[in-house]
Amino acid sequence: MMKATGISGTNVHPRTFSNSVESLKYLNRGIIVFFLLFYHIRCDSFFAIYFIIT
Repeated sequence: MMKATGISGTNVHPRTFSNSVESLKYLNRGIIVFFLLFYHIRCDSFFAIYFIIT
């Protein structure tokens, strides 16, 4: 049981890690694009402060 779960863990972990990294990169791109569009639409200092805080 322990060896089987260890082998499955080592097999699954790199895939899930690479998927999470790719999703984080895509999420960061989406947030940056949304922030640039929103900043061009309305330059609110409140939104900039809120974006920096969160």
